[in-house]
Amino acid sequence: MLTILLMVGGGMGEVLAQGFTNPGGGSGGFTGRPLITVELYVNDTVTGESVTSTRVPVNLAGIGINPGLPYTRTLTAIAKQDGRLFATSIQLDLAPTLASGALFDPEDPTQGFRSLPLEDTSGIATAFFLASSTPGIVTITASAQDPNTGQRVSASIQIEVYNEVRPPAAVTFTGPYVNAVLAGQSRFGDPLIQDGSYSRVISVVVNDINGNPTNPNTQVNFYLIDGPLTGYPSNPGSFFVAGSNGEPFEGQFWFSAYNPNGNFVSKGVRPYDRLVLDGRQTEQDPLPNNYFHTGVWVVERVVNQTALTILPPPQGRAFNANGTDNGSTVPYIVGRAQNAAVLSPAFTNLDGVASTTLTYPVWRIGQTAVVVACVANTDVCGILNMCDRNGANCGSVYLGVTNGSDRELTASALTLGPNRSTDVRLCLRDVNFTPLPATEIRYHIGSTGPATVTIDGVAGNEGTVLSGGDGCALVDITSSGQPLGGLEIEIEFTADYVTAPVKITIKAPGPGKMDGFFNCEFELDVGTAVCEGVLRLTDDELTPIEA
Repeated sequence: MLTILLMVGGGMGEVLAQGFTNPGGGSGGFTGRPLITVELYVNDTVTGESVTSTRVPVNLAGIGINPGLPYTRTLTAIAKQDGRLFATSIQLDLAPTLASGALFDPEDPTQGFRSLPLEDTSGIATAFFLASSTPGIVTITASAQDPNTGQRVSASIQIEVYNEVRPPAAVTFTGPYVNAVLAGQSRFGDPLIQDGSYSRVISVVVNDINGNPTNPNTQVNFYLIDGPLTGYPSNPGSFFVAGSNGEPFEGQFWFSAYNPNGNFVSKGVRPYDRLVLDGRQTEQDPLPNNYFHTGVWVVERVVNQTALTILPPPQGRAFNANGTDNGSTVPYIVGRAQNAAVLSPAFTNLDGVASTTLTYPVWRIGQTAVVVACVANTDVCGILNMCDRNGANCGSVYLGVTNGSDRELTASALTLGPNRSTDVRLCLRDVNFTPLPATEIRYHIGSTGPATVTIDGVAGNEGTVLSGGDGCALVDITSSGQPLGGLEIEIEFTADYVTAPVKITIKAPGPGKMDGFFNCEFELDVGTAVCEGVLRLTDDELTPIEA
């Protein structure tokens, strides 16, 4: 028989309630046993103590689990009941994302998790937290299920993954390098067909004042100016509006360029054109130092032939005032993007490198351009400028495709006669048979002995010619003074990244031939004759040889 004793009384009821509930464990009803508790700690590598919050530096080098380094922290989760360890499974969860770090199982430290179950523990479980390269605050929660109520009991800690602030101090362009140019492909056709564009990968290195990489994910904006130009495709082109005597008014919005440059009105400068200042120190022009002026601005108004104003905030900004006023000494270019596009923005990686693509039509290969890269607030900029201080004598920026040895150089003739002038057509193509205009073709003339050989009227054993718009160069090869019995003369033409150079041979004159024409008058009655004649000395191809 079951006897139920019900005791009613304020004092006794209070004692029973205290005996069957746990003040810190939440509600569980009338269970007869205390609820479990969960504790979570993280080790502090400085004090050696177990704490509930800590700071961890960003793991820029991507170093793996190593409890001896500050990027790794040991987590200890403890489940208890009535003050004693309670054997159970413990779940670890990380929030909000894996961007700043991950949880690792000590039994398998090769893979990171956002949720990590630790099965069948004795009441104590350990795991690792490994920081990533991204700063942020993560919350880690340890939880276990109370067997009496079926509810989960949890405890949380916070870890701040902090970043050392390394503000940008310089932006420097890299390259170009082999395999840095890709042929664009159309979505039409099977197999894929080219779309007539090339994309060149361009990169910049951004460093702080100590030469360390700037913080990862630093934003870099890219700006392109590729016209108006003169001279292309006979050469890479020169900027039509450019000069070496620009004067930005520090801290203001006024720019001047006096004679012989400027001519902003007559040269067609218009509002919203870009004004580029190139204040870099170079080996040719180490002084004055205008590096703080390097950057790009937007033209607001063309005041007259020698003056412009630039856009003020919020669309624009004043010229940098943090430097010495060196007067009218800053090289400048005014123009716009006419033929290509640069993808922007890009963001730095752990090494401080930000990469993007510059895309241009294949019919502009060999052309020059200027690309400016600036951090988000435009206080620090770098420039890719292949021209001199006056925007002339430029190098190519829109490059052809190559793997380093796959361009093809051909010649219309490989053998030339001696002691004569011959026009030879040299053509340069990339691996996609695209003509390469405005590209340098170099030549070297072998031993000539007493003879003279000129290329386009220029004497000397070495020189260069530039390909034209069709990727070809028509050169005049002239040899003279080759003696009879002399040797052949070899001329080698080559260019960057060609499969093989082209060798053109000027043949030797050979031993020579003598022929003549004679006119004789005979006097038969006296038995005599008078003859006059012309003797001609020629080489083996009947070219006259001067005696």
